[in-house]
Amino acid sequence: MKKFLLVCLLGLGMLSPSTTVSAKESLKHRIVNCGIEGWVLTANSEKADGMINLMEVRKLPDGKLMASQSCNDYTCSMDISSLPGGSYVVKVVTTYTTYTQQFKK
Repeated sequence: MKKFLLVCLLGLGMLSPSTTVSAKESLKHRIVNCGIEGWVLTANSEKADGMINLMEVRKLPDGKLMASQSCNDYTCSMDISSLPGGSYVVKVVTTYTTYTQQFKK
C-alpha cells in the first residue's frame, strides 16, 4: 500500500507544471579579480558584482588585520610594501558579493 501511494504521488508530481527556479545568469558568475604588481595589490570587479566597497588584508594563520582600504569604484588598489613577508588573505567586499584570495609576500 505504501509503495502504491508513493508511486501515485510521484506520478502526480510529474504531471504538475514545472516549478524549477533558476537564478539570473549574472548571479551565477560573480567574479572579482585580484592581483599583485610590484608592491601594489589591485582588485577589479564586474558590474554584476557591484562596486568595491572595502579591501582588507589579514595575516595568516591568526587573521590579524594588517591593512584596510575603503573604495567606491570597480577598481581598488592598496600599497602592501610595508607588510612583512608571509602569507596573507585579501578580502574584497563589493556591493553584491565578498571575495577572498590568499597570497604570499
